[in-house]
Amino acid sequence: MTDRNVDELRTADLSDTQIFAMTAYVAGRLAFSTVNDALGALPDAELTASVPLEVRDAVPYERPAELT
Repeated sequence: MTDRNVDELRTADLSDTQIFAMTAYVAGRLAFSTVNDALGALPDAELTASVPLEVRDAVPYERPAELT
């Protein structure tokens, strides 16, 4: 997150609290994804089946998701 990023978000009428919350969420999600990746975890079949095909095709997991 750079000063320019923060300025752009403020221009979009986001408060400093909202900007912090979004930044913390993204950092936590990145940490969670990094752990899953390190363990070789794949999205399970139930998750894979529950999302629309367009979303599944748009989100690469770098490994195929379990389909069964």
